[in-house]
Amino acid sequence: MNSTPDQTLGNLVSEHPSWGNVFEAIGLDFCCGGRQTLKDAVRDRGLDVNTVTIMLEAFPQNQSGISEPNPARLETNALIDHIVSVHHQFVRTELPRLRSLAQKVERVHGASHSVAANIFPKLETLSNALFSHLDEEENELFPAFREALQQNRKLVSEEFTDWFHEHEDVGAMIHQLRDITECYQKPAWACQTYSLLMEGLQAFESDLHEHIHLENNVLFPRLGALS
Repeated sequence: MNSTPDQTLGNLVSEHPSWGNVFEAIGLDFCCGGRQTLKDAVRDRGLDVNTVTIMLEAFPQNQSGISEPNPARLETNALIDHIVSVHHQFVRTELPRLRSLAQKVERVHGASHSVAANIFPKLETLSNALFSHLDEEENELFPAFREALQQNRKLVSEEFTDWFHEHEDVGAMIHQLRDITECYQKPAWACQTYSLLMEGLQAFESDLHEHIHLENNVLFPRLGALS
């Protein structure tokens, strides 16, 4: 019997990273919602679990054809290094670029199209929250993790509840951007800048899902940070 439906979304993406693309396409939250089983998540979306399971099993494990390491299988210190050097660095580089694009879109199209006026303020809110969050992780959370590893000491969930809730808050902010842009659609009036902004936001959301997934569903459970 196929056990896939009884596994959590987080575990499935840890074992099969490319399945995150399928979950994104059908609207299943594998980062903040990674502790939900596939069958429960599919039921909540009104989908058929057998159909989704077939989709997953038919999806290529590596679309690029290039062998890539699975970050979820890195040892813990290396995983922390990966999160900081890849995902934190992406946020620090990409968010300012997206804010600049959004500011230009607001200036040119904001008076005529409400969506163009609403993106920049929401990106500002997201930026402020994320940059503060990354600083706290790098200066407080991750050093505490490394110290616990060195001491072979498990951590209790209460010590890190705030960070988990901050992930949920950030996830809600990016979902707001997805909603107001109608899933990053490019309307008929879209200029090149708006098109670049939509493409950038979509890529940013995908990276954020992977980023939060690695913390919530791989790193935190390893150290006993989540019950």
